[in-house]
Amino acid sequence: MGCIVHSDFIKEFSSGLQGNRIDFNIKNAQYTSMFSGLSFIFCFFHLILLSFTKNLASNIKIRIIGSITLFILSVLFFTMIVISQSRMVWLAILITITLLPLLFSICSEKIKLKHTLFGYVVIFILMFFIIKEIAPMIEKRSGQGDMQSIYKIIDLDTDNIPMSSVGIRLNSWIESIPWFNSHPILGLDSNTPGLIISQSKLFSERINENYGIIKGLRHLHNFHIEMLVSYGIIGLLLIYALYINLPRSLLSIREQLPNANLWIFLSLCCITYWLTINAFESFNSRNYGVYSHNVFFAGLYTFYLAIKLDLKDKSVE
Repeated sequence: MGCIVHSDFIKEFSSGLQGNRIDFNIKNAQYTSMFSGLSFIFCFFHLILLSFTKNLASNIKIRIIGSITLFILSVLFFTMIVISQSRMVWLAILITITLLPLLFSICSEKIKLKHTLFGYVVIFILMFFIIKEIAPMIEKRSGQGDMQSIYKIIDLDTDNIPMSSVGIRLNSWIESIPWFNSHPILGLDSNTPGLIISQSKLFSERINENYGIIKGLRHLHNFHIEMLVSYGIIGLLLIYALYINLPRSLLSIREQLPNANLWIFLSLCCITYWLTINAFESFNSRNYGVYSHNVFFAGLYTFYLAIKLDLKDKSVE
């Protein structure tokens, strides 16, 4: 709805199909991609849920209409992922797709090894065609500076990494290493990411290489690293414990929760996607990111709360 209200949706969508990077006037293209990625996961999941779970809708017409609507929305959001051209979201979706057989085998006790292996055969064939289609767009989005940055890291050469989009991320992560080493257990405080950039000799000397981005840069483009330098290993582990607790809570109510395996599967897919994109952008430190995080996190955790409260009420009776 935001994309439609805040932009000339049809015009921008058509422009995106022609190869231009678009954001539908939602802050920037990274956030448009982030929203689209989550929406795609939710719509595709509910398409599977509606198609294979008869107790959700016994009326065949409702099932058909619902399935068609969810299929159209899934295609729409996948297209928006592609045309908003955020490489971290592309990577997150590809990683999530790659892990689908493994994640589902974790959720279901009935899945055998041969089924998981067959799933990976299908996934790799699908991945081949997806990567083949988006490869030209990846090449277009990755300029010479980005490619040089990647080659330098592959060669373990951290000197003079270009201040491109990728290079700024890599340089900021390298600059954060001494700060982490000085306070690895508890970190410093929430202002540390900004201090790393503002007090960095490297960034001050090379600010003119990408002045428009570097001058206002106060974060590290990586939520995990930001937690490490701000709150140390203990703080980061507490954050990870939160993500572990979500599927664990659903596993604990598997017997009482209808379609429990599918909901556990959704939680694992969302967590995989979310932790991946937060490795390249600090979504968990931004309002839109916190909002999106709470939609899937609190929504899924509600199953656990509702069932536990219901069981508590029954025990009291």
